[in-house]
Order: sequence, then C-alpha cells, then structure tokens
Amino acid sequence: MYGLSIKIFALGGGSMFFLIVMFAVLLLYIVERAIFLHSGNVKPQQFIDGIIALLANDRYKEAITICEETSGFVPAMVKITLFFSKENAAMLDYAVKNFAMSVIPTLERKLRSIALIGKIAPIMGCIGACVIFFKFMANSAVDTSYLQSESLFALVKNILIIVPFSLFINVLANVGYSFLYGRVRTLIYNMEWSYAEMTNYLPKTNEK
Repeated sequence: MYGLSIKIFALGGGSMFFLIVMFAVLLLYIVERAIFLHSGNVKPQQFIDGIIALLANDRYKEAITICEETSGFVPAMVKITLFFSKENAAMLDYAVKNFAMSVIPTLERKLRSIALIGKIAPIMGCIGACVIFFKFMANSAVDTSYLQSESLFALVKNILIIVPFSLFINVLANVGYSFLYGRVRTLIYNMEWSYAEMTNYLPKTNEK
C-alpha cells in the first residue's frame, strides 16, 4: 500500500504530487473563503429596518452600538454612514470610499489564486501525461518488451489517472470561483444598498 502511494505521487515525473498539493490548497482556500464570506453576511433589509426604527426614536447611540456589536460588512458600512451623517456630503462620500477600498480587496482575497490553480491544473496534467508517454517510448526503444499489452495498459491507466484528476481540479476551481465571486458581488451589493437606504433616510431626520 505504501509503495502504491509512492508510485501515485511520483506519477508523471512528480506532476501528480504537485496536482495533489494544488488540490489540497484549493480545497483549503474554497472552504476558508466560504466560511469567511458567510460570517460577514447579514440580512440587510432586517438590519436596516432595525437601525431606522432606532433612529426614528432618537436612539442614535444605541444604533451605533448595535452596528459595532454586529459582525459583518453591512453593519460596518452603516456605522460609518451614521458617524459621518452629520458631516458634509463630501466627507461622508470620502469615508465610504475609503471603507470600500479597504474591504473589497479583503473580500476578493484568494479568488485569483483559486482561478490560477484552475488554469494551471490541466497544464500540469498534460505535462504529466507527456512525461509518462516519453518514459514509455524511451523504455520501448531500449527493450521491445515494453510494447506488450501489459505495458500499454499501464501507460493508458497512468494517463487516465493524471489527466482526469487535473481536469477535476480545473472544474472544482471554476465552480468554487464562480460561487465565491457571486457571494462577493452579493456582499458588495448589500453594502451599496444599505448605504443608499441610510443616506435616503438620514437627510429626512436631519431636517426635523
């Protein structure tokens, strides 16, 4: 069993080892990003309704406290909006843009790495298949017994291990990237919507 594992890792001149490492890193990135993006998500409609209800009762400090105690990007956006709501529009816009510039790279972190793994994996699989075929041809030139059916079967089997595995990594990376990118876009939209809702409501309260 141990010898079989060594052979699989060494398949394709070590290409299989790199594919296994890439697969493990890919799974780690997807799971970590999915947990992170889920933990930073709240239902914006319910949260904004709750904040507006507090502001309607002149409970400004309590609204700020709830924003600070609630984890997520929407509460952070609302807190900044409340902090700078009494300043001029330019100051509020500057604060929100700075927040967005700091948050968006955090949301998109590791997405490029996931996409890169998806692009590299099939190339590594093709390289591994070429190495396997090259070794087979080199051995056949030295010993014609390698042209027997058993050796040909081993050649096909090894290629059918490394190439489909590399394609599976590519599919997983594309699915993971699409899912995570969709979550990122949803979070950004929720922050934009929350900011718009708050800025539409706050001028009305300031006029009272």
